[in-house]
Amino acid sequence: MEATTEAPTGKTARPWQRHHRGTGSALLCAALLLAAAYPVGGHYAQSTHLVVLLRVFDGPVSLIEWAAAVAAIAMAGAAIRPLPLILCIPILAGGILVLLSGLLPSLLVDDNWTEVETLPAPNGADRRAVLWHGSALIDLLFRVTVIQGGGLNAREWQVACLNGDGEAYALKSTTWATPDRLLLTDAGGRTYTVELAPRTGSPLNPLHHGC
Repeated sequence: MEATTEAPTGKTARPWQRHHRGTGSALLCAALLLAAAYPVGGHYAQSTHLVVLLRVFDGPVSLIEWAAAVAAIAMAGAAIRPLPLILCIPILAGGILVLLSGLLPSLLVDDNWTEVETLPAPNGADRRAVLWHGSALIDLLFRVTVIQGGGLNAREWQVACLNGDGEAYALKSTTWATPDRLLLTDAGGRTYTVELAPRTGSPLNPLHHGC
């Protein structure tokens, strides 16, 4: 009596298929980590004031570009390792909500500030004032920041932000009175004094008008 051997009904993944599935899982994990990195990194940048982080999370890399990178990585991973529909729908919906939350404010305020001028502090102090221009609809925005130190440990503080909704409120000049004191004059002739902490350069009385 001859023994019969039944062929297995299940399919065994070939090595290259297992490798591709592993790559797809890695890409999907990378997309999730990258998506979480934006809000976490932005919060950390704002709390530490590190220039190297502020330039990434509050600078040229916009939320739209970040979301596009996450979507590209996620789609590449999903193409290699397809996800069940029950997982795709909430991920897609969450991505759209995050994208819209960044798009709507950007329609009103231009987050891509343009650096206009840099003013080194007097007496050899290791800090400098930076003047920025931005926009909100038809209004011109003026921002002044102070950078303390250099290299990876440099920290930046916003000391003033003026909304030029009226011509008189446009920032006309910014000068150093001392290494710990800035004088800001608007087009209406008003002069504001902003005091800085001697050790950190952080503003003790930041100036805000309409922004």
